[in-house]
Amino acid sequence: MPNVFAAVFHPPTLDDLFTTNADRRLANMKVAIQQAHGVLAAYAGMMRATNPFYIFTAPEYSFVKSCTGSKSQPVWTLHTPTEKKAIFEDLRALSGRYKRYLIAPGTLAWCQPRKTSPQDKTHDGWNSAPIFYEGKLKHEYDKIFDDGSFSGKTQTVIFQKGTKSQLFSVESLKFGIEICGDFNDGNLSKEARPESLDFEIMLSATNHHQFSESAIPKVPVKNGGYFIHTDSDKPASCGAWCVQRVAGSHGVVIPSRLNGSTVFDPWTGRMLTGENLGQKLSAGTVLLITSINSNPTGSFQKRDDLRSSGSAPVLGMARQRAGSLPMPGLPKPSPVQTTQFRLSLTADPAAPHFDSASGSYHVEAAATLYTSGGAGVLANQQVVFSAANGTVQNPTQWTNGQGVAKATFRGQKNNQPLKINATFSGVTATCEAKIDTLGAGNVSKMARLQPETVINLWSYYLPI
Repeated sequence: MPNVFAAVFHPPTLDDLFTTNADRRLANMKVAIQQAHGVLAAYAGMMRATNPFYIFTAPEYSFVKSCTGSKSQPVWTLHTPTEKKAIFEDLRALSGRYKRYLIAPGTLAWCQPRKTSPQDKTHDGWNSAPIFYEGKLKHEYDKIFDDGSFSGKTQTVIFQKGTKSQLFSVESLKFGIEICGDFNDGNLSKEARPESLDFEIMLSATNHHQFSESAIPKVPVKNGGYFIHTDSDKPASCGAWCVQRVAGSHGVVIPSRLNGSTVFDPWTGRMLTGENLGQKLSAGTVLLITSINSNPTGSFQKRDDLRSSGSAPVLGMARQRAGSLPMPGLPKPSPVQTTQFRLSLTADPAAPHFDSASGSYHVEAAATLYTSGGAGVLANQQVVFSAANGTVQNPTQWTNGQGVAKATFRGQKNNQPLKINATFSGVTATCEAKIDTLGAGNVSKMARLQPETVINLWSYYLPI
């Protein structure tokens, strides 16, 4: 496998139909293709890649001739065969400027007159995805899945299912292409052998793929190959994923041992939530923080600071009995108050985050003292922190005006779990933290540059 550099271009194609004419959309696409190659080539140079291979993808319905009506009731006009040929020729010529640059510029909706016309349907229509490579139309695929766009957005066009293969090769690399709902129907996996492809390219307008357990058989990509998805509606669905079975875990099925824990990316300290796109919970490690006993209750006693209301006699006043002098009044003992409290303990990753070389990681624990019923907080109280299978910095802390005391803990991957304790007035709250390596899974996120964004429409991805 060569070094792969992929640019995923995801403009809102359906919205653009109302604001941008066909000529401008083609011009924007050509600019995107050229700019993407420049950026990817620059990254390849920085990485000193000796065998770079570049890929450009764009969403479904990049090319529709025109759109009128409203967003709730759009009316499409599709390209003619002559217009389709001209657009393809323009893009083919552009691809001839580049070496080892595969261009999948989305899909083009077109139609031609029917030989026989049932009722008012006068045209047959196709949704076609071209593939250009080094000045050639390398492949052309017509969508199989009928999403209802032609019947709902045109008055005269009957959608025609594609009959062309979804498979093609470039050099020694094996590709499969699918358009939107083709993925849901598993059309590519019906044609390709399991785990046989180097690349699966998915072009969609509003298909937010889910890497659920049931969807994995629809990805006939070999381990180490790539699933590349570009969608016009949801940027989170766009990206390039490296397929690595039994080396990652994510999706709608979270491993049972992660349940009940808060899951973090140990490299950044960010919480991982709502993970079903294979972007966050990736092959490798996660940091789990689990509440063991986080809200225990108790009580403590303290004396009221108010003195007795009784006042001392005025000095020098003679008592009625002879020979006696007045004595100052003694203060009464302060009354003892019993205060009920609740001790809450939370923990979050803290910098420096996980160090793969030493196996160490840091967690900041926050203990909060609440009065009975949670009506208030207790300030200026001493909390003692302690650790098992780890260390704690400055274990004795005082609560601030919000009733919070904090301490930083250090754990080790090879000595787990890190047990975090906070104790006040004989009551202890406990959390556990540990670095966990994910087990058997399906598709892992592809390692990539930190977000490289141009006009909020780009994503650039690098190889693992």
